[in-house]
Amino acid sequence: MTNQQIEAIVTHPLHYNRGQIETWDFIADHRLDYLRGNAVKYISRAGFKDARLQDLLKAKEYLKKAMANSTYVRETTWSDYEPKIDPTEYAKDQGLQPALGAAIVFICQWELGGAMFYLNQVIADEKRQEAMATETAEAEAKPERPTVYGTDQKKFDDPRKDRRIFEFGKRMKR
Repeated sequence: MTNQQIEAIVTHPLHYNRGQIETWDFIADHRLDYLRGNAVKYISRAGFKDARLQDLLKAKEYLKKAMANSTYVRETTWSDYEPKIDPTEYAKDQGLQPALGAAIVFICQWELGGAMFYLNQVIADEKRQEAMATETAEAEAKPERPTVYGTDQKKFDDPRKDRRIFEFGKRMKR
């Protein structure tokens, strides 16, 4: 791997660059603090670096921490600051589903309860899909009921050509 390739991986990782707007540029533009910025980061990269559900649960933890921290208030000196990147446009640029885009909009507006609502909806959907996939995999892994040759639909067809099974099947048919 060349030095240029390593630098590209470090400075512009693919899981934060799905669109034209880099995640850290969006976070800086909105002057998001550590907790809200990390929530946006994990929402934006969900499923592109780690498992999707894992990233969404991490985002939820950052939101919970931001909501629980009573000293965590919006800087009044930034009230006249107007970000250049619209949160809705960022969500579209990143290809986020609408509920996750809404969560990011709420994070940027300091409406963390609204962000948590939408994030919880997506997490619940992910858990349902994961449970369904697990059930499907378990059902496919169960062995089929063994065929008793000569008695089931295969009638007297015995791929092993064992004469005893053939005779047993004939007796069972009576």
